[in-house]
Formats: sequence, structure tokens, C-alpha cells
Amino acid sequence: GDQSVNARSASNLKQIGLGLMMYTADNNNNFPDLSNAQSMKKALAGYLKDESVFVQPRTGKPYQTNPSLSGKSLDSGKNRKGPGPIANEVVVYEDQPAEDGTRAVLFNDGHVERVNETKWLELKKTSNIP
Repeated sequence: GDQSVNARSASNLKQIGLGLMMYTADNNNNFPDLSNAQSMKKALAGYLKDESVFVQPRTGKPYQTNPSLSGKSLDSGKNRKGPGPIANEVVVYEDQPAEDGTRAVLFNDGHVERVNETKWLELKKTSNIP
């Protein structure tokens, strides 16, 4: 049911998060090209063997990326207070909410959370997502 799809989707995003961490570790702490789902997939292909993690299991649509982080340093967030990633900056997210009205979001500290649309609109703004 919806719960298991939501769990699988969150797990996919966690995998993508791990791939991004490995990528940034190999690339001076810089994010790959995140201008769209394809470019992210290309950048992470060497790190994530299972291509199905890039696709939302219920909709079959690719996860969306935050293009404003493209090529940026993990440490250069605009809400910067000291070194290290900002916990509330969205990197990758489900392109539409699930039946329960929440969507799964991967944050740049690697954690994944399901958020309601009110919170999503807020995060979208603070994360500079067009």
C-alpha cells in the first residue's frame, strides 16, 4: 500500500543521498550538476549501481533536483552558520505529493523527511528551488 511505497521512496532518496556524499567527497566537496534529474543520474551512475533508485516507485517519475545547488560547495549554503551542510536545504525531492499529502525530501545533510505541502512551499523558497 501507500506506506510501503512511501518507505521505498524514502529509501531511494537515502541511497541518492549516499551517492551524493561519495560524489562530493571525491570532488572537493562540490555537488554535481543538479540542473535536472538526468544530469544528476549521470554524475552518480558510478556510485549507485541500481538505477531504479532515481525513480519514484509509485509515479515512475524521476526525483527532482535543486538546480540552485549545481556545482556548489557543500559548505556554501546561504544560511551558513559555520562549516558543514545546512540541515534544511533541499537537494532532491518527489515531484508530487503522495496520497497522504506529503512528499519525501532529501536534505543536504543526508536525512530524508516526508513533509506536508505547507512545509514544502516554505522549504522550496528557503532552498531557492524555482
